[in-house]
Amino acid sequence: MQAGLIAFFEEIINRIYPGYVKDHFLILPANKKNYSEILYGILKENGNKMHLSDIFRRFKELYPDDKYDEPNKIKQFMMRDERIENIGRSSIWKLSEWEGYTGSLPELAVELVSKKSKPVAIADLAKEMLSHRPDSTERSATSIIYLCIKEGKLIDYYGDFVGLPKRKYGSSYVLQPHTFDEWMEAFKNYVYQNNCFPTTKGQGYESSLFNWYYDSKSYVNLSSEEILKFHQMLTDLALYPHTINELKFFNNCKRYREFANQAGRMLTRSDEPGLFYWFETNKERFMGYDDNRKIYFKNLLSYLAEKLGEF
Repeated sequence: MQAGLIAFFEEIINRIYPGYVKDHFLILPANKKNYSEILYGILKENGNKMHLSDIFRRFKELYPDDKYDEPNKIKQFMMRDERIENIGRSSIWKLSEWEGYTGSLPELAVELVSKKSKPVAIADLAKEMLSHRPDSTERSATSIIYLCIKEGKLIDYYGDFVGLPKRKYGSSYVLQPHTFDEWMEAFKNYVYQNNCFPTTKGQGYESSLFNWYYDSKSYVNLSSEEILKFHQMLTDLALYPHTINELKFFNNCKRYREFANQAGRMLTRSDEPGLFYWFETNKERFMGYDDNRKIYFKNLLSYLAEKLGEF
């Protein structure tokens, strides 16, 4: 009797669900969701990138009773699906088939700078980053640029420009000093290259160096060790022109010396009146100077005495 009933029910089930009965057991198919397909479909349906929380909200609308109850629990399926990409390290997701940059903002900053032949303004770089990652903000992009500078991925140049650490740029771009030692090195390099101290009439980078020099003379925010370094630097650079007047005087001494060297004689009024009167006037005045002008003129007279037998 029991065997007959079993056979009867098996026949009914097989008519409705063929193949579900095997060896008198009812085999039900696994009722598993293909989460990757579902999440891919949600993005595809939306047609644009989505935040993880928005993807999860739509997922729960479709499957309110699903066991996953937090956004982070469905993220694993998107991470394993090559068709779905995470944008940078954010919670924004998109389909691989869609165009657009998906790397991190630091990687994007370095990549954009690497394509430039010269340093790029930080403000311009931030705006260019947003053209690739419109989900970010200019403030965030700017912060990322400064983070790249701090981590050594980018290097900053005076005037709020950035470049690559190992790339050589033109001499018109100078590294932005930060520490005392960097400012001191920048100051010395400027003096060596320009043969004078930065002056009060300088602009831009020269003005910044002059302000640093002026503040350092007053020991503003300097440690005892830095004060000693500053004084040693001044000793090393003592004979370079410190002011515009010294620079003009030094150049006149240089011009007079070059004339004497080429002509083999003293300069006359007919050769160059302005330089002639300058020399004649300072023969009487130079001992009264209390700066480098006295040294420059004494050196000129010594040269003329040795070269021409004058004085």
